[in-house]
Amino acid sequence: MIPDHVEPTPAADIALALSDPHGHLFLGMAGYVLHIGKRHTLTGYDAEEVFGEALTRGLAVVDARRVPEFVQIDLAFAAPRDETPHAKAVRYAAAGARLANLPDIHGSYGGSRDYARMSQDRAKDYAGIVEKARATRGGHLWIGPYGSTLYYGDARHSGFDPEAIKIAALAGGLPVIDTRSMDPATACRLVCSAPQVAVNRDPDPNPDCLGYASLRAVADLFRRAGAEVLNIDLAEEV
Repeated sequence: MIPDHVEPTPAADIALALSDPHGHLFLGMAGYVLHIGKRHTLTGYDAEEVFGEALTRGLAVVDARRVPEFVQIDLAFAAPRDETPHAKAVRYAAAGARLANLPDIHGSYGGSRDYARMSQDRAKDYAGIVEKARATRGGHLWIGPYGSTLYYGDARHSGFDPEAIKIAALAGGLPVIDTRSMDPATACRLVCSAPQVAVNRDPDPNPDCLGYASLRAVADLFRRAGAEVLNIDLAEEV
């Protein structure tokens, strides 16, 4: 039975999920869904915190963030009524999802020691686009409280797997601006008032909030406001 009030902490939420045979954590293209029993769910975007807690505590995890979006949509609509977490895991694993704490399914990770290894393995999925971004003038990885965006060429890749893509970016020497350490109000004001990064184009001479400035200039603004800025000095800017 779900209590009237649920403490807003991953530990308390996952403890409830562990108390039910249908409890499990699903990570997808739009954040996470924590299933507490058959009919109760909690959703959010801070996937890494709840994922780490679930892995450590032994809750079943289906990580579908590497599965293409159109495949995730097909799998979601094809879900049988009252599907068990085990059956769901088997379906998603066949499409390329990673599993944790499901020891009877081949390839499942498990335990807190596997947390770093899973992040390292997921990082390999991003090596290709990190290389493209590294070859793009102004290419970089931006991380905020609700996910990440990697800028490359004339395109961008957004998602909710910031730790893995950050590992890949750092390994590839790609500039990273991680704003999660900033005061949220300050970050919001700066995002709205600062110029955009000129990616694959020339910076504007005197950019305002609607203009484009060099990656180095924008990174410096956010660094002085408390963001973590990495690999910027190693990046080659023309």
